[in-house]
Amino acid sequence: MKQLINLSLLFTIMGCGSSDFPVQLKNGTVGGEAIATNTKIAGNGSQLPYVGSEFQRLIALPEFEAQIAKYRAIEERYNSVRAAQGFTVSASGDLGVQNSQGSDGVLSAGLVGQKSLNLQSENDLALLNIENEKKLISLDIQYSIDKILSQEMMLSLSRENLEEIRAITTKYRRVYQENKSVLTAAITAGIVSYSEDFKLRKILSSHDRRLHEAEASYALLELQSKRYSDVLSEGIGSVAKEPAEVLLDRAVSEDRFVELEKLNLQLAVLDNEKSLIEAQKKLQGTFVSRLASPATEDDGLNAFVGLNLTMPIFDGGGKDLQILEKERLSDGVNASIRAYLEKNKDAKKQLQKMNEDIKISIEMLLEEQALSNEIITDLETRLSFGGASISDLISEMLSLADLELQLSDKRRQLKQYIIDYTSVHGISCSLTNSCNELVLERSF
Repeated sequence: MKQLINLSLLFTIMGCGSSDFPVQLKNGTVGGEAIATNTKIAGNGSQLPYVGSEFQRLIALPEFEAQIAKYRAIEERYNSVRAAQGFTVSASGDLGVQNSQGSDGVLSAGLVGQKSLNLQSENDLALLNIENEKKLISLDIQYSIDKILSQEMMLSLSRENLEEIRAITTKYRRVYQENKSVLTAAITAGIVSYSEDFKLRKILSSHDRRLHEAEASYALLELQSKRYSDVLSEGIGSVAKEPAEVLLDRAVSEDRFVELEKLNLQLAVLDNEKSLIEAQKKLQGTFVSRLASPATEDDGLNAFVGLNLTMPIFDGGGKDLQILEKERLSDGVNASIRAYLEKNKDAKKQLQKMNEDIKISIEMLLEEQALSNEIITDLETRLSFGGASISDLISEMLSLADLELQLSDKRRQLKQYIIDYTSVHGISCSLTNSCNELVLERSF
């Protein structure tokens, strides 16, 4: 009967005890990274990577579901690991026959409560690595949104270019129509041959072809961007009205790159993993409390409260080799960081060189345009007293149209190069000064 009472008391304690009490991290640093205590649990009210209001609706699109699900799963793992690091209670029991002085039935049970002392900050390091995984997902989300923003910019640039081409082709077709009656009269009088008119119409046809190509290019970009344009506010990616020099300055001034941040996070993870392995070579401690029922009616409850300390002595050099592995991997990541910085430096130089070359081309085109206007003025003067041909005048006017089309294309090329550069490096947001709004979550 005494044994049954002890068992009843033991299971009553088990029922009243809490299964886990998550350890609260201290505000501080481990491995050079800040650790905070206010990470929210995923689910209702889950704190996802914050994005500016302009981009909030984007992460509800299907292509972000996998990233968001992975982010929430890591949050759940974080809370699971943190709970396991708290005070945990487990129970065990034995039911059988004990043969000492006689064969007696035995029913015994025990409770064990324990909590890691975190002597080497091993618990904090494990949580910090999970936090870094969350940050990597956050950076992936930022990069995906930045790609969409880049696509919207290309759509805006294509729309602006299409409008310019349409305005130019419309303007000079009207010039041809306004002078057609004079041209027809000159052909009828035998002053101008029919072939001259064919040449002019051929030029107009080439303008129409350029317009069609611009329309087709815009239509394709519009189809690709429609699902995003329906979500984003109109004009969010509009950079067409911005001077190229302003866009170029914003692009080359931005020095926060998603890929570089990811590499630095990988370096931090390796450093933390190395610290964890080093911690396993040092003294480990666990707070332990045990309560066990007696094996016989003559015995009392067996209770123990204390510390369990372990100190590894010899592992055959396994831990040292694991540390060496992490150091070699860190060397590789550091090499990748240096290579990325060099690659970005070269890309900036190429972008600036393209800018200089295109500016020179634009200046040359403007000079040609000025000369063409001088020729047109001269032809108009000579035509008034019969010293020039109407076909020469119209032809020179249409060549002016070609110069304007080339100017429009050069300006588009320059902005496109800038957008391409920012898109590759995940900094398209710099062109609209929205990087701070894109992803603000940097500490957890």
